[in-house]
Amino acid sequence: MVAKIYHPEKISSELEDKIIYMTNNPPDHTIMNQIAWPQDVLRDRFGNFVGFVMPKLSIDTDLKAIYTYPPNPKIPITYEQKVIVGINICIVISAIHKAGYVFGDFNPLNIGVNLTTGHVAFLDTDSYHITDKSNGKVYRCSVCLDGYVAPELIQHCKGTDFSSVPLPTFTQETDRFALAIHIFKLLMNGYTPFNGIKEGESASQASPGVGNLAIERDNYCFKPGNKPQSVATPELTSMTPDIQYLFKKTFLGGVNNPKQRATADEWYQALCEYKDNLIPC
Repeated sequence: MVAKIYHPEKISSELEDKIIYMTNNPPDHTIMNQIAWPQDVLRDRFGNFVGFVMPKLSIDTDLKAIYTYPPNPKIPITYEQKVIVGINICIVISAIHKAGYVFGDFNPLNIGVNLTTGHVAFLDTDSYHITDKSNGKVYRCSVCLDGYVAPELIQHCKGTDFSSVPLPTFTQETDRFALAIHIFKLLMNGYTPFNGIKEGESASQASPGVGNLAIERDNYCFKPGNKPQSVATPELTSMTPDIQYLFKKTFLGGVNNPKQRATADEWYQALCEYKDNLIPC
């Protein structure tokens, strides 16, 4: 176990209530070896809330480092192992959602990876977007990394931040949008799905935008009439029909209709089938 001790200025009664709720309502025990979930509240000798204890998780790197292309020679990971990492992310997200929680800041720096087992480690769980089922109180996620924000949330938060706009903000559907981006990056040499340019444009002159701007512009690279800006992005047809369908479902239909976005369980099934049919060169 390890302890997280907050700086005094970070402590509030709301944070204390949130951590107590999390300790009393954990997700399924099968994922507790892949998530830094609060196990118990920590108090000082006067009984004041100071932090919490959580499992110590074994990781070698973070998800962002795995996306680097060309690959970092210091991070040895095969394509099949990337698929396994994607499968494990789906297992954890599925359990988090079934417990009624929302990740919110689906940040690759918040996901560690064990390069030996392929297990993932979800960190900073105290930033999750959580609704107390007993009274409806919402403990907000207040941040989200640029480039992983669902389009409806970008529009909702124009000119302000995630903690100030009216609820709802983060949902399981916004998580599913970010999940599909992570899976795309794992399968597509680390490239974002929103690096799309027009088929007739020059890759050196086109400007799809980066981060949330590219999402806002709806520059999905496999949208009809578009192509990836980088030729290092594999063809969509190199994926199985199920994976192609789930990308289409999420990044075409799911842009304007969040309910259409593929769930973690759908991705899990598609990635398991994909892994079982990979043939080493």
